[in-house]
Amino acid sequence: MGYGFDWKVLYREVEQWAEKAGASDTLAALPFATEAHGGQIRKAREAEAYIIHPLTVARHAIALGFENDGIVAAALLHDVVEDTPKEVEDLPVTDEVKEAVRLLTKEEAGEEEYEASTTSYYSGIATNEIATTVKIIDRCNNISEMAEAFDREKILEYIRETDDYAYPLLEIAKERYPMYKERWFLLEYHMSSVLRTALGILTF
Repeated sequence: MGYGFDWKVLYREVEQWAEKAGASDTLAALPFATEAHGGQIRKAREAEAYIIHPLTVARHAIALGFENDGIVAAALLHDVVEDTPKEVEDLPVTDEVKEAVRLLTKEEAGEEEYEASTTSYYSGIATNEIATTVKIIDRCNNISEMAEAFDREKILEYIRETDDYAYPLLEIAKERYPMYKERWFLLEYHMSSVLRTALGILTF
């Protein structure tokens, strides 16, 4: 069945956009992220390379019209520090993109610290346009595929987290970055549609 995407096709599409746009951070981030995530596989599809997730987030950003080098580069790198041995200082990009990736990197927290840690994490992201944009697109991507990766309880927990943190972040984005009004609408529509469908199925 034609579900999912070929990561090599996504890579080339992002690369072609970056070459045409002169997006130097994106051109540096592409091979770096691919190498950093090398050998990792996705929870949702065991036969699929993990790199397809950041590539999809980056490609989604471009498709929505976020043709911004910093946003696309941060999309490619957003899981590198959290999920690989790489550090923020290792990233081959500008300080602006490094800062966005730092904000997007969530530190592990115990169950007791979860709420405070998550609140602090989203509060930090909300201070940065690049991090805010990437996080919203990342959440849209993740909820679209959560049925493959999570059991029922985890899906419900993820929906609650989206309600408590991701939607408020989207409201902040709509207020602070009104020039992206139509893009926020598309992302909100996508997320709301997926969540309503998931809840309908889970409570059927």
